Amino acid sequence: MEKRSIAFTEYNELASMSLGQRIRFIRKLVGEMHGNGGFSTTELAKKVGVKPQSLTAIERDEVTNPSFKSIVGISRHLGVSAEVFEDAYYQNPIPEMFSIGLGEEDVVIDKRRIPEDEVRFRLAMTVSQVFPDGNRKEVLSQETECEVDPKDFVSVMARILTEIEVLNQTIGSKTPRYSTDESNQFNRALSLYLGSIDYPNAFPKSKS
Repeated sequence: MEKRSIAFTEYNELASMSLGQRIRFIRKLVGEMHGNGGFSTTELAKKVGVKPQSLTAIERDEVTNPSFKSIVGISRHLGVSAEVFEDAYYQNPIPEMFSIGLGEEDVVIDKRRIPEDEVRFRLAMTVSQVFPDGNRKEVLSQETECEVDPKDFVSVMARILTEIEVLNQTIGSKTPRYSTDESNQFNRALSLYLGSIDYPNAFPKSKS
């Protein structure tokens, strides 16, 4: 996933806004960066744990004193500090630029979606050769000695997907040709993992 520094023009716009307008402005910027519907008022409200109507009311400044818990939750899921929503942040004579968006370290997986038996687990990897006739030969099967959590699991999958993508684009060419596909492998890995939670029948468990 990606982060970027706020532009000076965006900083100036934020300085003239109310708290609710700042939340809406940053939410839309982050949504545009990540290119998915995960930052609509409905989806963000679900992540924060408030009703969509409540988030809409905050953004419209219909709620003049939203709870600290709500503001911290919103800032966390947008990848910014809660203080960037406050007037005082923009009163410094020297602009304090900040980053928006979510890096891998910022990703929050809703623990309510995770079954109790999948909160911690060991990671196993299998590396195989796939031949033109469709046959496979397993060359490596390795498990971690320590347990990992869902976030670690998604990060590892993202790195594997990225390695495969790089190989697909470079093998057989003296001049590396990198993909122009702007889809993010971390998003893909996260989607795969959450899909395995939401649709367990499509990802059956088996004894190792």
